[in-house]
Amino acid sequence: MRAATGDRIDVVVSADLGPDLLAPWRAPTLTVLYTSQDLDLEPVGFVKAMARGEASLITRYVSDRSLLEVWPEPNRRDLPLAHPLQQFWDLYDLGGSDRREAADRLISRVYDDDSVGAMG
Repeated sequence: MRAATGDRIDVVVSADLGPDLLAPWRAPTLTVLYTSQDLDLEPVGFVKAMARGEASLITRYVSDRSLLEVWPEPNRRDLPLAHPLQQFWDLYDLGGSDRREAADRLISRVYDDDSVGAMG
C-alpha cells in the first residue's frame, strides 16, 4: 500500500471491516488499521477526530512485525486482513455488545467453517 507520501507501508485491516468480510453480522462503523509507519491521511481527505466516538478509522503504528502479517485466508480478498485473533481482540477493544457478538461469530466461523480455514 502506498500512503500519501508514496512510501511503501505495510498495512493490515482489522475490526470492524475485517470481521464483516469473514463473518458478516454488523455494519462496520469504525475500522482499525495496523501500519508499519505513521500514516498522514489528511492529504487524501481524512481529518483527525477529536474523540474516539467521532472516528471512522483508527491507525495503529506498530513495531511488532507479527501484527503486520497478512492472514493467509483461503478465500483471498483484495484487502490484507489481520489475523482473526487480532480482529477478535479489536472488536472487544472497540466495545459494545454487538461487537462482542460479532467477535463470537468470527471465532465460530473461523474455527467451524472449513471454507474459511483453521486459524494458525
